[in-house]
Amino acid sequence: MKKTKHTGLQAGIYRENTKKDEVFALSSSVLIFLALAAIFHTAANFSAILPLFGAGVLTCVVIALVRHFKKAKWLAPTLFIVALIAILLARAPLLRGFCATWNDLRDLWAAEKGILLPLAETDGSGLWLAGIVLGVLLALVSFALSNVPALAAILLAGLSVAAAFVQPSVILLFAAGISVLLLSWQKEKNTVSAASFVLVGAIVVGIAALAMQNGTMQSLSQSAKDCLHHWRFEPAEELLPEGDLTQPVKASDSTDAILTVTSGESQTLYLRGFVGDSYENETWTSLDAKTAAEEKDLFYWLHQSGFYPQSQLAMAARLMGNYQSGSVSVQNLTACSLYRYEPCTVLPERAGLAKNKIQPSEVETTGLRGQRGYSFDTIADVQTVLPVLLDFLQNDESGAANTYLQMESAYREFVYSYALSVPAEFRAQLGAVLDSFCEEYGSADSLTKEQAQTAALAFLERCFDGSGDVSLPLSDTANGTTYQYATVAALALRYYGIPARYVEGYTVSAKAGEAVSVDAKAAGAWVEVYQDGAGWLPLSLTPGLEDLSAEQTESGVKPVGAGKEGTGDGPRVTEGQELEQNEAEPDNSEDNSPEGGERTGLLRKPLFWVILIAGLLLLLIAAIVVRHALILKKRNETFTQEDQNAATACLFADCASLLAALGLKRGNGSMLELCEGVENRFGAENADKLREMTLLNARALFSTKALTKDERMRMESFRADVLNLLKTHTKWPKKLRLKWLSCLY
Repeated sequence: MKKTKHTGLQAGIYRENTKKDEVFALSSSVLIFLALAAIFHTAANFSAILPLFGAGVLTCVVIALVRHFKKAKWLAPTLFIVALIAILLARAPLLRGFCATWNDLRDLWAAEKGILLPLAETDGSGLWLAGIVLGVLLALVSFALSNVPALAAILLAGLSVAAAFVQPSVILLFAAGISVLLLSWQKEKNTVSAASFVLVGAIVVGIAALAMQNGTMQSLSQSAKDCLHHWRFEPAEELLPEGDLTQPVKASDSTDAILTVTSGESQTLYLRGFVGDSYENETWTSLDAKTAAEEKDLFYWLHQSGFYPQSQLAMAARLMGNYQSGSVSVQNLTACSLYRYEPCTVLPERAGLAKNKIQPSEVETTGLRGQRGYSFDTIADVQTVLPVLLDFLQNDESGAANTYLQMESAYREFVYSYALSVPAEFRAQLGAVLDSFCEEYGSADSLTKEQAQTAALAFLERCFDGSGDVSLPLSDTANGTTYQYATVAALALRYYGIPARYVEGYTVSAKAGEAVSVDAKAAGAWVEVYQDGAGWLPLSLTPGLEDLSAEQTESGVKPVGAGKEGTGDGPRVTEGQELEQNEAEPDNSEDNSPEGGERTGLLRKPLFWVILIAGLLLLLIAAIVVRHALILKKRNETFTQEDQNAATACLFADCASLLAALGLKRGNGSMLELCEGVENRFGAENADKLREMTLLNARALFSTKALTKDERMRMESFRADVLNLLKTHTKWPKKLRLKWLSCLY
C-alpha cells in the first residue's frame, strides 16, 4: 500500500506538542515536590528524608508514565489498593514511623517556640516507611499543583516564609527559588505575573535574611526585630532596659502615669516583667527555648499536674488552706505590653499561663499589640503566710503535700542547673573579694545555706555602703541604679551557691481599694531568689535575706529528692507511660497455589482442606504463643534490670496499661486522677496504694538518687495486685484478648 504524504494542512483544532507539555508537567511536579519536601523537612525536623525523596520522585515519574499512556483513570483505584495493602501488612511499623515523625516535630517546636506536645510511644523503627508514605502523598499534591504553577509558586513562597519563622534554614532558599522559577516559566506575561514575580522575589530575599544570620545580615535582622518590637509593644519611649545594660540606663523624672494598679488590700507589690536568667557581656537574657526544651518532658509533666513556676507560691498556700485571697488589677498605659506585670503571689487560673507552653520565666502576652488590661487573684499578706507555709511544707505528710513536694523538687533541680551560672568576667573582677567574705567558712562552693546567706549579705553591704572601694560591674552604664544592684546581687548569690535571677518591673505601694498611678520612679530591677518549697521570691521576701541582717538563720524547706532523671542511661519512661510493645501481627499469609499453576485433584478432596485449615490454625496459634513469650520476656527484662529507678518506672508503666484495660485511663493527665475511680471500684486500700506508687514512680523518673531494691519490690507487688484485679474483674472473652493479643500478662 502506498504511504500517504502528510502536508501539515489538517482540519480541526490546533494542539501544541504534547511531548513538550508532558516534560514540562513532569519537571514542574518534581520541582514542586522537592520544594515541599524541603519545607516539610525544615518545619517538622523530619529525619528520614532519603526515603521521602526517593518515593516522591519515583511517584512523580510513575504518574507521568500513567498520563503518557492515558491510563489516568486507573491511577486512583490503584493507589487506593496499594495504600490498603500497605496498611494491612505494615500497620504496626507504619504507626511507629508516624509516631517517630510526631516526636521529631515535638522536639523541634519545643526547642524553637517553647510549645509542649505529648510524647508518642515508639522505637522509631518504621520511620523509613513513614517517609515513603509521606513522599507519595507530597508527590500527589505536587502533581495537582503543577497544573496551576502560579498558585503553586505563591503557595511555596508563603510556606517557605512560615517555615523560616519556625527554623531559619538555607534549604528554604531552594524552595523559594523554585517558586521564582515557576513564575518565570509562565507562558503569559502580564501585570499580575510581573507583580507576583516581584513579590516572590522579595520573599526570597526575606528568607535569605532570616537564614543567613551572620555579619551585616545579622545586624540588619536584629534591627528589624527591634523596630517590630517597638511598633508592637512600646507606645512611648522605652523605660526599662529589658536586660540590655550595654548602653547607659535612661533616667526619667517624668510623673506621667505608666500603670494604674488597684489592689484589694494595702501591700507592696513587686510586679514582675522581664526576667533575666543568664548574664553575659553586660546583658541579661531570659532562658531561651532551646535550653528549656532540654527539660520539655519535665515541664509537660508539671503542667499536666497543674504546677507552674510563676504561681508556685499560691499552689503551695492552697495546700495549707490557711490563707486569705486578694485581687489586683493592672491597666498598662505606656509600659511595654509584651509582658504581663504580675506578683509572685498570683493564682494560676488568672496568670495568663498555658499548659502547652514551657514559659520557664516571665509571662508574655498574646495578640498583635499585647495586652493592656488584666486582673488576677493573689495570696494576701504573704509576709505573714510565708513562714507558716514553709513550716507546713516541712512537717505535713499528707498525700497532696507529698505530691506537691515531689513536683517542686523536680523543678528545683532544673533551677539549680542554670541559676547558679556565673560568667568568667564577674569571677575575674570580684572573685577575690567574694572569697574574702566566706574564707572563715571555707570555699565558696562548699558553704551551707546559712553561711552563703551571711557571706552574700556582708558582701552586698560592703559594695553598696557608699565608700566606693569595690570596683563593680556596670559602673559606666548603670552606676548606682537598681539595675546595677540587682545584677551584682544576683551574681554574688549565685557565686555562693544560692540560685538567683535578675528581674525588671514595677514596685508599687498599693492601697486597699484605691487606684494607684505608677510613674517612672517605680520602675527598676530587683533580685529574686529561689526559696526551696515556695519558688521564686523577691529578695525582700526571702527568709534569711529579707534584710541586711547576718544573724538570720535558714528557714527553707529541706530538699525532697532531686528533679532530673539522672545520666539519661536506660529507657526513658514518663509518668504513667505504657511500655512499648511490638503489636505487629505475625505474617502468616501463604501462597497456597501449587507451583507451575497446575491444579491437581488433591484440592478438591475434603481431607486436603481439613489438613490445610488445621495446619494454618496451628501455625497461627504457634505464632501467637511465640509472640506472647517474646513480648513477656522482653518486658520482664526491663522489670529486672540493674537500674532500680528504670525498673521501677517500667513496672509502673505496665500498671498504667493494666489499669487502662480495666477502663481507668488517665489520658494526658496524672495517674493521681485515677485514685477516685480506683477507690469507687476497688476500695480505699487500692487507691492509697496507687497514690503511693505514683509518687514512687515520680521519684524513679526525676530523682538522681537511686531507689532501693525493697522499693522496686513494692512496685512489683503493686503490679501483681493490679494484675489480680484485672483477672478477677474481666470476663473470659476479653481476658483472652488481653492476654494473647494485647499481651498484657
